[in-house]
Amino acid sequence: DDLVDDPRFQDNGLRTKHHADLEPELNAAFRLKATAEWLEILSPVCLIAPLNTIPEMVRDEHVRSRGMFVDLL
Repeated sequence: DDLVDDPRFQDNGLRTKHHADLEPELNAAFRLKATAEWLEILSPVCLIAPLNTIPEMVRDEHVRSRGMFVDLL
């Protein structure tokens, strides 16, 4: 809640200008919940997707159903 009222972060231009201050704050906040929890909380109010690790991406149902992997040998 403190970040919402912080004048340095009131609009995108200011958030970009103060990125060095904002990024550690956001990183600390996002560590408080699992990715699935953040997706559940944020999906209804903004466009969001997880940043998957390579093993997570390989197991992703959508990626697999689209045949996005091919054997090179």
